[in-house]
Amino acid sequence: MTYGEWVEGRTSDPLLRTFLLGLATINSYTRPAADLSAAWMLGHFQRSLFAKDYVAYLHGGWGRMLDGFVDDLRANGGTLVTGAHVERLETDPAGRITAAITPGARYAADAFVCTLPPQEAGAIAAAGSALAAEMERWSELSDVRACCIDLGFSRPVRTDLGLVYDLERDLYFSMHSDYAPDLAPPGGQLLHAMAYLSDDEASDEQLLAQRKEQLIGGLNRFFPGWRDAVAVERTLPNVRVASARQTPGQQGGACLPLRSPAANNLYYANDARDLPNTLAGISLAAAMEVADAIGRQSFVPASAEAAVAP
Repeated sequence: MTYGEWVEGRTSDPLLRTFLLGLATINSYTRPAADLSAAWMLGHFQRSLFAKDYVAYLHGGWGRMLDGFVDDLRANGGTLVTGAHVERLETDPAGRITAAITPGARYAADAFVCTLPPQEAGAIAAAGSALAAEMERWSELSDVRACCIDLGFSRPVRTDLGLVYDLERDLYFSMHSDYAPDLAPPGGQLLHAMAYLSDDEASDEQLLAQRKEQLIGGLNRFFPGWRDAVAVERTLPNVRVASARQTPGQQGGACLPLRSPAANNLYYANDARDLPNTLAGISLAAAMEVADAIGRQSFVPASAEAAVAP
């Protein structure tokens, strides 16, 4: 059952239907929310809506988490390599991965973790290989997209509201610096504006331009005079928010597994996994699951999959 079907079966009130669909969009970033799996969306509401820390703002930004990870990595003898584009994965005759190949280096390991979106992962698999066929299967997953504008204001633009959600147009505006003050210098504000995109809007330049204009129209309506206060502006016209829409057809076997069936020492840790979370929560849960699996040294033939899968 889709979430839209569930809503229609619970109420005939058009305003309440609009509210329930908007609530799902703002929690999943998906437009239209009616296409989502009802079980997944309601499960998310049950886990999250009344949680003590429903939304956690990381003071200092996500860089704080990355810095902590890098410190632990280096403290335990690890090495962080940045800016190295993996061109392909090297495999042995049995299909196990032996190394990741970059333009200037070869990185060998016992286990490998792929965090690429499934739409892009196939580019690193050898043409004609079982791994390439496996990754091709997931490359057609429909993702979640949005048009975003981040604005740093040199002065307060509005102080009487921190959040606006336009139910009729699926537009979202949040003054993030109201919740995490160190995101802006004293006397300034940081606003995040977002227009959620349908598949059709994300793939059509004209429709995409119309959504951006609607987003700017919302800024003009809710934050008059915003242009005069802009000190920093960043626009992401068509950003991938999540690698897979949580629709009934894109769950279960349609999602990426913990471990590759074609290369049993390759693991997947991204937001296209079928885990009971949403957005960044799926990626974090997948990463911890993969770390646990590798920690159990599950470098065994694929026939022993059941013995190591959690």
